[in-house]
Amino acid sequence: MSDPSWADVETILQAGAGCMNGMVLTNDEGAFRIYLDDYESVVRFGELIAVVLDGWRRNAAGDAWAIVDGRPEAVKPHAMPPGGPLDIADVDTVKRWVAIGMPKDPAQPVG
Repeated sequence: MSDPSWADVETILQAGAGCMNGMVLTNDEGAFRIYLDDYESVVRFGELIAVVLDGWRRNAAGDAWAIVDGRPEAVKPHAMPPGGPLDIADVDTVKRWVAIGMPKDPAQPVG
């Protein structure tokens, strides 16, 4: 499988755009509104996005979400999305995209 691009990640994040777009997040550079359909906005908070999307307990093999009392179990504050985790393969795609430098195109890494 090839490395993920912004197009892959944007598709995954579309589901959360309705509730997240326009929210204010902060980092070392200041406070910014986030837009999950905007490349520069997602890059600014890419590492945080990867952490909160992976805020659910995985099973012992790490390849599925652990279910406790019939529901996925959050292991980090503010695990997203709040209604339950995304497909684990989608979360892994976002994490991989962040790890390779958040390229808009896989052949052109950021910075």
